[in-house]
Amino acid sequence: MEVSENAHKSSLTRDVCLMSATIQFLLLRNMRDLTALLERFEKLFSSQDGRESHLSRYVGFSFWLVKICQRGGESTAKLFQWLCGSFRHETQFDKAWGAEVPKIGKTYFNIQPPPNMMDMLSSMLGGGGGGK
Repeated sequence: MEVSENAHKSSLTRDVCLMSATIQFLLLRNMRDLTALLERFEKLFSSQDGRESHLSRYVGFSFWLVKICQRGGESTAKLFQWLCGSFRHETQFDKAWGAEVPKIGKTYFNIQPPPNMMDMLSSMLGGGGGGK
């Protein structure tokens, strides 16, 4: 039982690292190295006997996100939003991802992130930040 549990933790760590790398490569707009990483990952961890292998939702999100970003444009913005909504739990695994994923939406699909609560309060109180 312990071996199986350790194997699960190990594959989860691997998959979370893949998702983190995917987000970082997309933010850097480095599609070339990201594609190479995903191809290598798929080659190393796909089923050897041709059967469908079980991949975690982190891996699924990563592959779908890259496909959607490669397509790009405002026409796929709704698909990006659907993906982020469907994988909300996965994108909240790391607090930093919650801030990074909307940046991907802005970069690739021109989706404006929701306003920051502190920015809204500052603008309502007249603290525009301009110092004269």
